[in-house]
Amino acid sequence: MTLDSPPGRVNGAVFDPYAGCQDQAIAWLSRQGSVTQSIVEHVVRGYNLGADAGFVALLRSGKELPEDSELLLMCELAELRGTMPMGSLVVPMRRPSSPPPPTWQAPMPLGVTRAAAFPTDALPEWIAEWVDEVSESTQTPPDLAGLLALVCASAALAKKIEVRINRSYAEPVNLWVVLAMPPSTRKSPVFAAATAPLREWERKSAIDLAADIAQAEHRREVEEGTLRRLIAAAQKTTGNKKGALLEIEDQRLVLEGVQVPVVERLIASDVTPEALVGLLAANSGRIAILSDEGGIFGTIAGRYSGVINADAVLSGYTGGDIRVDRKGRASEFVEAAAITMGLTIQPAVLREIYSDPAMVGRGMLARPILSVPEANIGRRKSPLETREVSAYVAASYSSGIKSLLAVETPRDAAGKICPRQLRLGPEAHELILHFDRGIEPQIGPEGELAAIAEWVGKLVGTTCRIAAIIHACGDPESAEITGDEARAAIRIARYAIEHALRAHDAMDESPGQAAAGLVLAAIQRKPSPRVPRRDLQQRLKRRLSAAQVDQALDVLEGHGYLRRVDRDVEVNPAWLGTLGTLGDATVPTQGVAMV
Repeated sequence: MTLDSPPGRVNGAVFDPYAGCQDQAIAWLSRQGSVTQSIVEHVVRGYNLGADAGFVALLRSGKELPEDSELLLMCELAELRGTMPMGSLVVPMRRPSSPPPPTWQAPMPLGVTRAAAFPTDALPEWIAEWVDEVSESTQTPPDLAGLLALVCASAALAKKIEVRINRSYAEPVNLWVVLAMPPSTRKSPVFAAATAPLREWERKSAIDLAADIAQAEHRREVEEGTLRRLIAAAQKTTGNKKGALLEIEDQRLVLEGVQVPVVERLIASDVTPEALVGLLAANSGRIAILSDEGGIFGTIAGRYSGVINADAVLSGYTGGDIRVDRKGRASEFVEAAAITMGLTIQPAVLREIYSDPAMVGRGMLARPILSVPEANIGRRKSPLETREVSAYVAASYSSGIKSLLAVETPRDAAGKICPRQLRLGPEAHELILHFDRGIEPQIGPEGELAAIAEWVGKLVGTTCRIAAIIHACGDPESAEITGDEARAAIRIARYAIEHALRAHDAMDESPGQAAAGLVLAAIQRKPSPRVPRRDLQQRLKRRLSAAQVDQALDVLEGHGYLRRVDRDVEVNPAWLGTLGTLGDATVPTQGVAMV
């Protein structure tokens, strides 16, 4: 086909490429093919062809327009596709003068995984009720009260029971738990409430033994005085001293026989490894390190000495023997040490441990149940509107822990501690075996749990310990752990896996990732499709610098949550649409909790 108008004219009218003569272009183009005028109009107006220099040059050239020209194909395609929007045409002659914005994709999750909920109902009923009420009263995550209660039960049962897995392998029941929570999350009140029964037991034991201790100390003073007089008399003797020396030796034996009762300690806090061995030796080889700070890790890492000293602490987890020989002092020996540990620390302390190759290399973080609960700061009820823990529930928890403390420590005829042996019942054995087989492939080099393989390698033993504690809290007379008790322990173990991964991810966060959660939270507080960057910086000025906000925006843009346009930030409507009312936990990162 040929152009039926001279170059520069359409139907006899001068075609001005800068006048946007859309009507002339439509009239000319509609005569060049079989497409309808409405489709031609759609194409011409949609692509502003009347102002396109290339189109004008084609019009003026007088050349034949091929049947398969892009222009005609574009029109025919539009006719075939009916109402298909212009932006989806595959062979446009040119792009629109104002290209449509790129489409949004679903945002990718940020680095830190969402915290798994603590399975409170897996705990014995009297503990679960206390956890629910304490968590509500203090407005704290149930993880905090739940794990601390489990640790206190563990401390009360240390060296009294153990789980016999086979002839050569038994698991003690002392647990290690480390909770990482930001400041001002009310850790201390929950910590005090959880450990109160242990501290009360210590105080009562001291009071009950006070008279016996005073009497024994008085007798020792008397016998020491007698010994001093005998020695003084022997020194003055000028003749045969054999009789005097025999008297002195007899008196030494009498003095050694005077035993002053010792009030057994249950709890230590920020103690040095050297002092820890002494505490273990004086307390039947068991102690609980319970603290709402993380000072013990700094001490072990050599904060004061400059040398890491983890041997005694690690032996206290596995139930190993400890022998310490010191120059000029008597050796100390602890058989089958049992150290229980329950610490609530700040995330910064956890980062310090992860960044210390010696601590990581010695496996200090491969043993504890690690928990990084969701921070609920900004969403808590006022203490004026929360209910206190009921007297019945508080008393039930206290008496439950004290009943475990009252369980007698088994000893043989020579006085050696011999923990009562628990065993896995047939169903419990199968459940834990299935759990073990399920996680083993995941710690291989390509497995989902490869990053925490060392920690997972000890998890089945930890699961058996938890099952034994749950069993002793409910049925202390039976020696067989049931299937239900094993299921409960496995639920807590699965929770622990999620939090171990969460802790690992949080330690690997870049500065931008750590700040990204704060930026998303700031947008969530005042949701809008477009936010001025200056406004974001103002909202976060007390938490982040302008440079940190830019780092966070880089991360969020890379993950598809937003894009920067001029001086504004456009928010992905796919994420914006997930936001509910103010306070919903919709920020897909836990960087907020770890900053």
